[in-house]
Amino acid sequence: MELRTAAIPPSRWIILFLLLTVWPASRAGAQGITAGTLTGFVQVGWNARVAGSPSGDLPITPIGDRTAHTFQIVQARIYLLGKVDERFGYTIQTNCAGGFALLTAFLSWQLRENLLIQAGQMLKPFGRDRTRSRHLLLTFDRSVSSFRFLKDLYYGHFDVGVMARITLPQRDLLQVGLFNGRGPGPVRDDDTGKNLILRYTRPFGALELGGGVSLLQLSNLPAGGRRNLCWGVDALWTDGRRTLEFELLLADDWRHFDPVGVHTPAAAGVVLTGVLPLRPPAGTRAAELVLRLERFRPDSSTGRTDVTWLIPTLNLRLTSAARLQAGLVHEHPSADGEQPATSAVLLMQVNFL
Repeated sequence: MELRTAAIPPSRWIILFLLLTVWPASRAGAQGITAGTLTGFVQVGWNARVAGSPSGDLPITPIGDRTAHTFQIVQARIYLLGKVDERFGYTIQTNCAGGFALLTAFLSWQLRENLLIQAGQMLKPFGRDRTRSRHLLLTFDRSVSSFRFLKDLYYGHFDVGVMARITLPQRDLLQVGLFNGRGPGPVRDDDTGKNLILRYTRPFGALELGGGVSLLQLSNLPAGGRRNLCWGVDALWTDGRRTLEFELLLADDWRHFDPVGVHTPAAAGVVLTGVLPLRPPAGTRAAELVLRLERFRPDSSTGRTDVTWLIPTLNLRLTSAARLQAGLVHEHPSADGEQPATSAVLLMQVNFL
């Protein structure tokens, strides 16, 4: 991931100004607004190509043929959360790595005890969000499937819309959202189609089962490629600090729609991730071994070559605010059909406030 520099539009400066001024004002109780919570973190990383040429599909392996190693600012985020009263709240999340970007900005309305309405720009409720994984490190723990389907194809990334969170008996959770469907920013809504998403999760003791459907309609595509579907099922087993996670995702890859053959590739991905606590080394507070095995098929209808990733990582909690993660990414074969490739990755994250 190369560090990007770009001029910040005046509107972004206004948002940043509000972010830095509303919070101090809220702490003083201005206009009845309760004190907001300002948090965030900075994450830096180092990647090295050990063998072969990684395809670069994983967001933590942006290594091309001409780059043997790279340093990067992976994430630099600021979060602001607060309430206007007991029923209304707000959430703002920004990313400052490589240029300012507004990730979320939405209002929350607790209409009933079991019904929460959110409106604005937010993270779509599809798939198991790896930005909230138990090991609490962003990017490195995200699977190729979720990165491709949910972000690159807009099935479950940040977008503008409205969503309802309904808490059912037995702690079941139903999330229903209607979004623009073309990524964050209202200026990008240049299509009459929309993205309808449903996600349902239910706990069974230490096991939590989930599933979702994301229907994306893009009216500016030729007939046969306008309606696109992504669906997935997942399971999370938790026993103290030990976890085992499974996820299966299948999606129409509308970017590669063939208008001549009227064919939309159907990609599929299956992911298995396990977390095992270890005895922490001297000078650290906690340690975990994370192992992810993933298999991805670009187009299940044509039998294109599957790609398998094996990713072992070691997570270390240095202090209450600092974490370190080191691991390997083994890709067999690489997505372009070359020989297997291996990369080494080192990430460090520090939370603040």
